[in-house]
Amino acid sequence: MCIHECMYFAPAPDAEKRPPAAPIHWLGVGDDWTLAPEMGMLAKVFNQDILNMPKVQAGLKAMKQPFVIFADDGETKIRHFHALLEEWIEKP
Repeated sequence: MCIHECMYFAPAPDAEKRPPAAPIHWLGVGDDWTLAPEMGMLAKVFNQDILNMPKVQAGLKAMKQPFVIFADDGETKIRHFHALLEEWIEKP
């Protein structure tokens, strides 16, 4: 079980008159993302992602190698972060 946190950032039309932060909207375990109307059409994307999670987890457990292989282009930032993290952890 985990907390799936989602934040939506958009440019403010006028930096001096930024709107106040939106209230936190907690969904319960198994709740549909469309119960958070502030997510708009993204709620359906998150619903699809959540439906795929059990299959992704099963696929990760079925892999031969004990690590995830990141894509060459789309996941360079993730790969770089993990390389730095590993370097920082290894330093005495």
